[in-house]
Amino acid sequence: MHKHFRYNAQWWDIASHWRSLFVVYPDTAVLDGWRGLSMLLVFIFHLFFTVQEFVTPEGFQFFYHATHWALLWVWAGDRGVDIFFVLSGFLIGASLLKQWRLTGEVAVRSFWYRRILRLAPVYYLILLLYWLASGPNADNIWANFLYINNYLSYEQGAMLWSWSLAIEMQFYLLLPLLLAAGFFRLRPSTRWLLMSIVLLLAVAFRAHILYADERLVSAEPWQFLLDKPTFKHFFTVFYDNFETRFGSLLIGFMAAYVLAFHNEASRLFWARWYGVLCVLVALMLVLMLTVLPGVVYRVTGDDTNAAFGGQWQLIYLIGHRYVYSAAIAVLMLYSLQAGGIARVLQVFLACRLWVPLARLSYSIYLIHIMVIFAVYKLTLPVQSYGYIDYEDFSGFRFVWLALLSGGITLVVALCLYLFIERPFMQLRR
Repeated sequence: MHKHFRYNAQWWDIASHWRSLFVVYPDTAVLDGWRGLSMLLVFIFHLFFTVQEFVTPEGFQFFYHATHWALLWVWAGDRGVDIFFVLSGFLIGASLLKQWRLTGEVAVRSFWYRRILRLAPVYYLILLLYWLASGPNADNIWANFLYINNYLSYEQGAMLWSWSLAIEMQFYLLLPLLLAAGFFRLRPSTRWLLMSIVLLLAVAFRAHILYADERLVSAEPWQFLLDKPTFKHFFTVFYDNFETRFGSLLIGFMAAYVLAFHNEASRLFWARWYGVLCVLVALMLVLMLTVLPGVVYRVTGDDTNAAFGGQWQLIYLIGHRYVYSAAIAVLMLYSLQAGGIARVLQVFLACRLWVPLARLSYSIYLIHIMVIFAVYKLTLPVQSYGYIDYEDFSGFRFVWLALLSGGITLVVALCLYLFIERPFMQLRR
């Protein structure tokens, strides 16, 4: 009875939940920075990409080409999902590996129970509200409840942006089972061989699906973003499937394995010149792969085929996600080291401003697109031809729309965190 009253008091201790938003944990402060950065990138990307739902296809192309060259990186903002996959694989891997080192086993059911308590309550609430509001394809919301919505087509999916959560849950289902099935009975060298083989399979899955689809093989790069029929097909068969995206989560797990079993060796590696060179190469790859999509999408027709067509395009589509994820994993591991030039990364990522954003990131992820849609729809005038003029999404007006969307999203996310997320997180103890 006493325990029941204690949990009941914790549930309604809003002041305590509020304070938890700003608590800095030294061991994970850098990871909060990575989480906050990933959410910020995704939010900015959706501010721009969601415009396509309100303007004509030609208008969206005009809107894209009007993007200032200094902002071309926003069109690669979906790479924030790759960062989050790496971070998620790292954190879950670190938890499971720590558990095994302490107890010699992997408590699968306990792991699933904690994951469900963390992710399901606020997600199911949003799904219920989405269904009650008769959102697009609300009749298919059952797939979201079962975390298999990433296998519905673009035209059938409800809350399309929740595809990444489905992939995470599928990974959470499989990883502890595989670890408990005998992973730790293997020799260390065999473990690395097994992880490498699975990662190569992840690349092979992407290559097979891509080459088996003539429509994707023959599409020009700009069509994946600016041509809506091509984008819908690309999203359905390639973009949001577990087999084409789980490699980023696996890379995060492999980074956690390095930290758990090779921490001292990795510290020595980062302290040497070749370790620093590895970090600089990773940083260069991240910057290049962040800018490249925005540049490529601007080139159309024969110029595209000359600059980025044929096999180069296919190689890019197969490998760019995992090259980017591997580079992020390198930077993530390096940012967890002490001293040296790692201090520069630590100062940026451990900034206190990232902490509340990181705490609210899950609720932000769940509701930000709905808020953006509502703001665009309710504040901008619809023209006689049934669309909004693309020029309404430009200049100071767009900045105002972004600030309004961000402010409303933060307020709603804060309420969800204080009254749903945090109370259920307390029950995991």
